[in-house]
Amino acid sequence: MTEHPTTQSRIADGRDEVIELAYRPWQLIGAGRLEDGLALLDDSGTWWAISSRTTTPMAEIKPTLRGVFGLIGPSFEFTDAIVESDRVALMVECRADLPDGVAFHNVCTFITRVDLDRGVVVEVREYVDSLHSAQTLKPAMAAAGVKASG
Repeated sequence: MTEHPTTQSRIADGRDEVIELAYRPWQLIGAGRLEDGLALLDDSGTWWAISSRTTTPMAEIKPTLRGVFGLIGPSFEFTDAIVESDRVALMVECRADLPDGVAFHNVCTFITRVDLDRGVVVEVREYVDSLHSAQTLKPAMAAAGVKASG
């Protein structure tokens, strides 16, 4: 895909803007603004998860994200980011006290592609500690009847 030169220079000049947009959904979700955070994930975009190694349309993954984040009320802490054009390797720590009293603490890397012109995230590739999630988050989801996507 050929990028418009103005868009490319805007990205090069706006590294912080790219990072901020990539992190904003997690910041909003962590602040209890779940719907505002999910709204920044473009419905026509895609989500890929390491646990299933499948790509899911963003519109289809949102109910799962809504169920999980609504259940656990996570906090997210920005750790670091590497930016190349409109893609960000976003490193984030996620913490939550699960309903069964278990502490959830996962370090996530979200390879994220943003569309600065529209102000949305159009692609997420989620890399998390899948063993920790399987041992802590998945049982909490199952107990609450929250179904995993994919």
